[in-house]
Amino acid sequence: MMYQEFHDGNMPHIAAFRKGNTTAFSHYYHLFYVPLRYFAEQLIKDKAASDDIVTNVFIKLWQKHANFSSEERIKSFLYICTRNACLDFIKHQRIARRSEQEIADNTVLQEDFALNQIIRTELYWHLYNAIEQLPVECRRIFKMSFLEEMKNQEIADKLSLSIKTVKNQKARAIVLIRKRLLGEHLAAWALWCAWFIIP
Repeated sequence: MMYQEFHDGNMPHIAAFRKGNTTAFSHYYHLFYVPLRYFAEQLIKDKAASDDIVTNVFIKLWQKHANFSSEERIKSFLYICTRNACLDFIKHQRIARRSEQEIADNTVLQEDFALNQIIRTELYWHLYNAIEQLPVECRRIFKMSFLEEMKNQEIADKLSLSIKTVKNQKARAIVLIRKRLLGEHLAAWALWCAWFIIP
């Protein structure tokens, strides 16, 4: 993944992060926090606990900042720590009702589920960034239609627009997102299509 450089001696984010630069840490926090929180919510179905888990994971990341040689290692660390914390949360929730063996068996199943959710989260991350790059009106209409599941007439009424304008902006959004995802990650586009087509 390409990284941007900030004006702190033109150091790459990873080099600055290893030296304890808080601006570099903020870069990785904003890059990964939303996908990680989504990932955690899919595993434990608890928003508040997901926020706590991801926050604690970033604290661990900062404590070990000198140990990372690449952005991919940071990403792997964040996902693994989040997954493990979610599995611990699940085990503690069920420990009063299940035996140790049942918990162990369930953990294996949960790890398989976690892998599936990592793939889903990667898709979400690509899609989230693509949506945020849309022009303002186009992005707003796309979110109302596909994320809030509003009908064209409802969007038109709420924004005081014609239905034709709403349809054109939705079509434009899909074209722009498709171009961005094809440019960045061909598999992400295929998965995104499946997301909306498969019930």
